[in-house]
This record gives sequence, C-alpha cells and structure tokens, in this order.
Amino acid sequence: MDKVDESLRMTGIIQDVSGRRQLEDSLAQSVERLSGLNLVGQMVATSHDLPVIYQTVLSVGRKLLNSDTMVLFAHEGSELYVAAVDEEDRLGLVGARIPEHDGVAGNVWRTKSSVWLTGEVCRAQLSSLLTTSIGYEPGSVIGVPVQWQDQFLGVLEVTHEHDNAFGDGDVGMLQSIANWIAIAIGKTTQHETLQRRLQESEEIAAIGRALSQTLEPQEILDMIVNSAHDLVPHSDWAVIHILRGRPERLDPAAFAGDVDDLSDYIIERHEGIAGMAIDEERVINIGDTRLDPRSSAYARRTGLRSLLVAPIQSRSRALGTISLHCMLPNAFTIEDERLLTILASQAGLAIENTQLFDSQRRARLVAETQRER
Repeated sequence: MDKVDESLRMTGIIQDVSGRRQLEDSLAQSVERLSGLNLVGQMVATSHDLPVIYQTVLSVGRKLLNSDTMVLFAHEGSELYVAAVDEEDRLGLVGARIPEHDGVAGNVWRTKSSVWLTGEVCRAQLSSLLTTSIGYEPGSVIGVPVQWQDQFLGVLEVTHEHDNAFGDGDVGMLQSIANWIAIAIGKTTQHETLQRRLQESEEIAAIGRALSQTLEPQEILDMIVNSAHDLVPHSDWAVIHILRGRPERLDPAAFAGDVDDLSDYIIERHEGIAGMAIDEERVINIGDTRLDPRSSAYARRTGLRSLLVAPIQSRSRALGTISLHCMLPNAFTIEDERLLTILASQAGLAIENTQLFDSQRRARLVAETQRER
C-alpha cells in the first residue's frame, strides 16, 4: 500500500514593529532628557559658583543634544563674548568676541527669539570672525535667548558639523537648558547682591562710628576711599578730591587701589567729568572716557576707560568729589552709583564737621585774645 503524502498547513502573523521601536526610542530619549534636566536643576539649586554650574550644564546639555559644541554667549557693551563652552574638539572658543549683531548668536540677540538653521542657510549666517579664527563651520545651529525675568542676559547656542542634525524637540530642549542657566545667573546675582549689601552696611556703620569718635578728617577719608575701592568689584583705584586754593582746584586728599602716586592728579574746578559732577550736583557714570570729549587730561593720559564720580557737598557748598576708576570700559553699575552717593555723603559730613570744629576753635582763640586785651 502506497504512502499518502500529508500536507502540513502553517499559519502565522506578520507584525510591523518599527513603529513600536520608534516609540520606545522616543520614550528612552525623553527619560534621558528628563534625567539630564533634573541633574541640571539640582546643580543650579545647590551651588552659587557660576563657572562650575556652566561647566556641568553645558556638558550635560551637549550630550543630550548629541552636538559638537554648546556655547554660552554673554553680553557686554556692544559685544557678545563666549562666557562658557563645552566642545568635542578644542576649538579655542572661550573668550572669543563678536559684535552684538553678528552671526547666528547676534541674530538671536537682536530678535530676542530662537533661531534654528541648517545647510547653506546656516552657513550663510555664521559669524565669519568665529569660523575664520577657529576653523570650524557647522552645518546645523540652534540659538536661543537666555532671559531672566524681563532681562536678556545672553545667547545659548548648539552646533553640529552635519546638516539636519537636530530635530523638532531640540529647540525646546535647548530653551529648557537656557532657562536653567538664566535661573542660575539670577539666583547667584541675588546672592551676591545680598552679600554685598551686608558688607556695605558693616563698612558704612564703621565709618559712622568713626565720625562720632574723631574730628581727624584724614582718618575718615582714608576709611571711605578704601571702602569704595573694596566694595566695588571692578574698581582699579578710588580717589577723594578736595576743593582747595584760590582759584579753587580739586586736589587729591585720599586714594586706594592699584596706584602708587596721585599727587599729579589735580583737576581744575570746572574741568572734566569731576567738574561737571560738582556743577550739576549729581553722580556721573562714564562707560568709556575715550569716547567722551569732557574727560580730563589725566584720564586721557593714563588710558582710563570707566569713570564714576559723585560730588561731595555740605549743606551750602561743594567740597570735592569721590571717584572710582577702571581700565576696562562699562565697568560700573547702578549699584555702584548708589554706594558712591552714600560714601560721598559721609565724606561731606567728615569734612564739614572738621571745618565747623576749626571755625569754633578759631572763634574761641579770638575771644580769648580779646578778653586778655
């Protein structure tokens, strides 16, 4: 008997799992990014050391976005400069400066909005100053503004050498990192402001006690000028000038800082920024003396850039000035103006008290002489 072939039937299901894999990859990336942002948040919450925060945040951010570089541009004067960078290759970006409207970072700074560029459009908008100096021309760039409350602080930029290297979610991710950087800057600034106010209060109180204990003006003036120099971060030197002589001129009476001899720092009564501060009875903050025709001959001769001057006054007349000097432009802030105004008032009290005491002493001597006669 012949064998009969038995046919076997197989059934199965074919399922396309590529979509599920994409979903799993997307979820894994989301988890990784959330973990990275959590690490960044912990660093910002526990530290006031901005350089360390920058190093951690940019390092984590660059890895999360799989980029070649992540660069933080800060704004100073009319320029953007590289305040911090994390990069795959050592390109020498730290400290590099560009005009505030140059390149992709300049575009972000000007518009105060995010920019995402790729391919030839990207390369056309790169800063030629940066690409030429570092020899690196990315094919993809995202730039976002760094904003604390209503203040724009700088630009955070991420780059990749290849075109189309970034996706739709990367702009939002970079903005989240920029927000953490802005929080770190704001928190650290507030902490530093509080510390400075505490130090100011202590030094101003010490000057106040000295005012009540001595009539020696030089001791008080030395305390005041040293406080001005110590409390203002960018002060190279501080000087108190007193109006003396006939005709009056501003003679240096006390100074502190990186200067050996200021005996020749004599200013005519109506000369320069100091004369203007006395005439107008207000604090004057000059960002760059080279650009101001009112600057004194001394400022031009020494190469001085930033100058902050407050008038020293009594109730009835001008007594002199207190001034801060820096060899860098745009060094002094509104906080510095406030402090210098307070110290100028204390200097005025010291000088006025001494002059009043001298007047009373001379009057007593005259009265005693008349009685003897």
